[in-house]
Amino acid sequence: MNALIINTGGSFDFKFYLVEDVSGICEKTIIKQSFNGSKEASYKEIAENLAPELLKKLKTMKAKIDVILFRTPAMNVNIKGLTFLTYNLVQNYGKYRAVFHGSEIGMFLSIFLSEKLTVPAIFGPGIPTDDLPGIVKMTGHPEIENEALSHYEACIGGVKLAVKDSDIPFFGNEGDVAIFLMLGSGIGVYLVWKNQQRWKLIHCAVRHAGGALSDKSCGDLPVLPFINWFVNNHDLSFLSGREALEKLQNECKSLSGKSGLGLWRKKWTDFITFMGDVKDKSSEDHKLAVILYNKIIYGLVTNIGEARMAANVLTGTLPDQKVQVLAFGGVANDHDVIEDITKYTRSSILSSVVVVKGDPELEFYLDLLKQYENNSDVVVDFDSLTGSYLIN
Repeated sequence: MNALIINTGGSFDFKFYLVEDVSGICEKTIIKQSFNGSKEASYKEIAENLAPELLKKLKTMKAKIDVILFRTPAMNVNIKGLTFLTYNLVQNYGKYRAVFHGSEIGMFLSIFLSEKLTVPAIFGPGIPTDDLPGIVKMTGHPEIENEALSHYEACIGGVKLAVKDSDIPFFGNEGDVAIFLMLGSGIGVYLVWKNQQRWKLIHCAVRHAGGALSDKSCGDLPVLPFINWFVNNHDLSFLSGREALEKLQNECKSLSGKSGLGLWRKKWTDFITFMGDVKDKSSEDHKLAVILYNKIIYGLVTNIGEARMAANVLTGTLPDQKVQVLAFGGVANDHDVIEDITKYTRSSILSSVVVVKGDPELEFYLDLLKQYENNSDVVVDFDSLTGSYLIN
């Protein structure tokens, strides 16, 4: 079976993987595609701009494609397994959107390519909130729950890569617990547990609500100050109450996908650019960059300690041992960042930070394709999802 993997995110330099013989040698060709249009355009417009050129490249390559697999967008739906893309989802996506995220581009691209190439497009599982234990979903309000809006694909793919490395010991009574530190386009700490033969993300800093300040996430924004800021910076005088509320909701969704660092300085479009000012003492933004960098390290170290203690409660393993934190993502290659995280994390709980090599997200998608090839009957149609699948 041959497949096209579409993994779009916040970056505008997209990569597409053309995979030949999924279950065999598994040759992978990377197709790079840059977007040169307005970054203020909607994700649908960006996809419509990219689609003809990508289709032309595929035809030039005489690519054989049996199925398209794309990254699950940030939806308010619990996608628990492989799912077929439908026109209903694409046409009514606003109803299913949890936060604005570049993964939407992949969805809009997939529906176009699926029609032109006459092959199915699939996605999932996404970020199943149902996996979270009850005490993790609980908030200070009985009718409001935390949702697992996080880097599920990268975490589970990272686990699969780490499992292949016999030199990386997991902890817990059965070696079934791992703490992952994502240092890529988004930054966060995640606790993963193998339960019922499946790795589950069971504790994390929810990206748009309580995550560390990162280059792709605004981090923790207190509710009342945020509302006051919104009222003071938007003209609501001509809007009805419902319209004002919708504007507030859209502002929340928009902020959650914007660069947290970019809100401070527009030039900080990624962590590497930001680290340049952290290290360059002659930069006019050096002082601010150092303050924000310390805030990031503070958040990560705090969350590592929280995840380590949460493992005792959530898994019941009560491991009395030092643990390794598994780091992945482009920033994990920055020695200074890893050194600072190691230095400031309590030595009584951390033995070391180990960088996981490889592409965790690609590993996740290849595993999904193998599942699809072995049993395509397990794929469900999005329009048939009911009950607990629908969060809102």
